[in-house]
Amino acid sequence: MNAKQIWQTTLERLQARVQPAVFTTWFQGTYAHSFQSGIFVVHVPTTFAKAHLEGRFADMTRSILSEITGGPVEVQFVVAKEGPSPQDSEMRPTQTPTGKRPYRLPKNRPIKLKQDKYSSIISGFEETVISPIVMNSTAPTTTRPTVHRSADNLDLDSENFQEYVERPEQQQKGAGAMSRNGEGLLVPRYTFDAFIVGKSNQLAHAASLAVAENPGHIYNPLFFYGGVGLGKTHLLHAVGHKGEAAGLNVLYVTSEKFTNEIINAIRSQKTAEFRTKYRQIDILLVDDIQFIAGKEATEEEFFHTFNTLHNANKQIVVTSDRPPKAIHSLQDRLRSRFEWGLLADVQPPEYEHRLAILRSKAELMRFAIPASVIEYIARPECSSVRELEGSLNRVIAYATLHDQPLSVSVAARALEHVYTTSKQVFILTIEEIVEGVCRYYNVDPERLRGKQRDREIAWPRQIAMYVMREETSASLLQIGNALGGRDHTTIIHGWEKVQAEMQNNDQTRREVARLLEMIRQG
Repeated sequence: MNAKQIWQTTLERLQARVQPAVFTTWFQGTYAHSFQSGIFVVHVPTTFAKAHLEGRFADMTRSILSEITGGPVEVQFVVAKEGPSPQDSEMRPTQTPTGKRPYRLPKNRPIKLKQDKYSSIISGFEETVISPIVMNSTAPTTTRPTVHRSADNLDLDSENFQEYVERPEQQQKGAGAMSRNGEGLLVPRYTFDAFIVGKSNQLAHAASLAVAENPGHIYNPLFFYGGVGLGKTHLLHAVGHKGEAAGLNVLYVTSEKFTNEIINAIRSQKTAEFRTKYRQIDILLVDDIQFIAGKEATEEEFFHTFNTLHNANKQIVVTSDRPPKAIHSLQDRLRSRFEWGLLADVQPPEYEHRLAILRSKAELMRFAIPASVIEYIARPECSSVRELEGSLNRVIAYATLHDQPLSVSVAARALEHVYTTSKQVFILTIEEIVEGVCRYYNVDPERLRGKQRDREIAWPRQIAMYVMREETSASLLQIGNALGGRDHTTIIHGWEKVQAEMQNNDQTRREVARLLEMIRQG
């Protein structure tokens, strides 16, 4: 057998021993180079692939080669040059890889990076185990890669950049990390180890960890609420990963998917199958539960699913952008059940927490980022974790593609438009506040201006009074006219009531803060 035949046999045996996604990611695209004096040389496409194969699969490959050749074999992985020789080309496997090549740049990028330049960007990355980051930790120093210089007008969209800084290991896990019943994907990187804990999310993290270790017996249901990009979905998936590791049947679903499934089940007369699917699981994870409000059939089915699972001591974890009481079109029986367990809010990270998140991301990406740059990115304009990571990606992309060292001035240029937009002073109008309050509490503007005084409408109206007085220069008469012609004493009473609640109730303060954030974001 020659080297090509030996390697082809080795690939067949490797394919039987590893998952298909793993084989596609790491072994397709490799080919035999030579076999002399007990040393088998394998060509691999990138430096990162070489490091990963040496770290994870060298022993397995060496063992299989020894079985095939009948003697001890040492394996060497060598990065293939950009233009292989004709002899090398003959040894390439003729099969076409079925999986998407890792680290391919988006087609709509304004410049093309050559393969060797592109490989250099990722060659410094190594597989790391994500762990909570100590506040004063620093990322390992890596050599700044050479880059293509003709990049005057670069599209530095953070999602596009994320496509080639994400580790291939995460891609291959994503391809095969289905929950046990074959339903929604659990994101591999959303684990407890990867979650950075701070004051703003300490309660939510502790509660989710307790639920994951003892599902169905404490904090059931567990209800996370908070703004976008703060880590609610991360914790939801972390609970799912822990449950799957314990051998439990886990189902993750968004409220939209749940709604679509019940509609399809009713239409096709398969409600019995739908109920069997959702009522024979150990942990139910539902994202963005607020979107089922006002949908009678969905609420009805979720109510009975909730009761069945809860009575069987099965764990239920849901997320929302607001607490149950603020979902005013939600049925009271569902609202009371959501408040039955534990409500845990997730707040925007404070400054020290933002620093820790950025340092963690930098260490994961294997970039040495000066402390001054980290501190610049962690400014108050970045209020969500998602926005923080996007800003960090943008700064690294800008410095890398312009072949410049990371510095505060480079970060300022990279984030110029992002931070300029964020630092605009928002001057709210009465009309914007009325529209925002109605949208947040899901009430009709006419009811807000009307004479009804029940709690469901009175509280949003008083919130509107408070926000109008605090955030605008409108007079009491103008505020009263905007809310149905109410007199100034009513406006003062409503303002004082909300102010007193905010002084004594953390939940009210957070409710008003989220309302203002939503109005300002449009």
